[in-house]
Amino acid sequence: MLAGDRDRFGIIVRRYERTVLRLAFGYLGNRDEATDASQEIFLKAFRSLASFQLDRPFLPWLYSLALNTLRTRRSRAARIAHSEREVSDLEESYADPAESDPLDLTIRSEQLRLVRDGVSLLPRRLRDPVVLYYFAGLSVEETGQLLGLASPNVKSRLFRARRRLKGLFAGRL
Repeated sequence: MLAGDRDRFGIIVRRYERTVLRLAFGYLGNRDEATDASQEIFLKAFRSLASFQLDRPFLPWLYSLALNTLRTRRSRAARIAHSEREVSDLEESYADPAESDPLDLTIRSEQLRLVRDGVSLLPRRLRDPVVLYYFAGLSVEETGQLLGLASPNVKSRLFRARRRLKGLFAGRL
């Protein structure tokens, strides 16, 4: 059993830390907040391991715990100014390695910041599927499982979110 076994839990943390950090960053939009939230998520996971059912997949359980934690943090820290942002690993993953023009990289970074800001303005029912699908890289089916939605509902919410974002960014990107 994993409950209380720090060494074995350390393996879990190393395996999922980037995934959880990416999810937290996609949800919160701030690298420092995402790092703090990731630590909080893993601490909660460690404390809750006794409730984990071994016959179930681990990652959906961890994502569910993470989403609940992120929702709580986000509502607690609603509308904090995002004045200083670091270039994140997420932004670097979108950058073309051959692209070395500082102007192009700056434009791309600004576009991603605008998208993150726009996603943060979406209502939760649209924001959660966007974060899980686009930022955390889950499939439509996995996103649906975590949110308790059928795949067509996830696709519909993603479509509506894209439409809202397109309207929000018309002419800005």
